[in-house]
Amino acid sequence: MLVQFPFWEYWYFHVPNYLLATIMYTMAARFGMGLFAPADWPNYIWQGFRRLTNIPLVAIRWLTPHAITDKFLPLVGVFWFAILRALWALLFLALGWLPGLTVLDAAPQPTPDQPPALEAPMAPTAPDAAPVDEPQTEEQEEQAQ
Repeated sequence: MLVQFPFWEYWYFHVPNYLLATIMYTMAARFGMGLFAPADWPNYIWQGFRRLTNIPLVAIRWLTPHAITDKFLPLVGVFWFAILRALWALLFLALGWLPGLTVLDAAPQPTPDQPPALEAPMAPTAPDAAPVDEPQTEEQEEQAQ
């Protein structure tokens, strides 16, 4: 059965991956805005980035040496969340649960009792060549000799 929208078929992979990506890219945005914005800036976007990333940054601070200042901590967080996303994908790859990358991967595969699908014949390469699926007439055979 061909799934119309394969996201829901692999929700167990996509939803956690999406959440990890959201936190990772929010940390990248926080680092980028932090280069220009003061820490106490009342802008709602800046405050939203800070609220979304403060809790993960506490865990990242625990993993990261204190030689790295708080200004660069979101950049280190981007690294750690990229590692988490890669490990998540490798886990699902090892278990054989990773979704395919193309539409053909989602297409149903023929079973051993079904014949394989026939491919279309190749187009002729020369302009005077006869089509593959049409027999040549006697006149064409004489002209070819």
